[in-house]
Amino acid sequence: MALVPCKPSALWVVRRPGIFGVTHVAIAELGIDFGYDSESQPQGLVLEFASGTGRSVSDFDPTRWTVVRRIADQGNARKRVLIFMAGTTLYSLPGFNCEHAVSYIEFGKPESPQVQSAVFAFAAIIGFAALMGSRPKAA
Repeated sequence: MALVPCKPSALWVVRRPGIFGVTHVAIAELGIDFGYDSESQPQGLVLEFASGTGRSVSDFDPTRWTVVRRIADQGNARKRVLIFMAGTTLYSLPGFNCEHAVSYIEFGKPESPQVQSAVFAFAAIIGFAALMGSRPKAA
């Protein structure tokens, strides 16, 4: 097995379809040179945060993941990956899910647009139901 020259890697946001039509997101480190001169060399690693498995690292599989964007602030994102991996935060769909984890690593602030949208939609439905229930009934 021949060693090949190393090239720099970068952190990327990746996504794949999840259950019930919800998108699952993760962080991928792509462009890693593992030192093998082989076609079977992994193309990178994926850091996932999911229900049941919590934090996990696996080989990047381009047939499963779609690359969304390169993380702009690579230095701070790498620091936050280390903090996140050493942390003990448990997965919670509304409180801290895969989107929260990716947002924290990328921007330093855990947010989930999918949860925010769901809360807004739920509040709108409750508001509409309350409005309809308070209307006078026709005689």
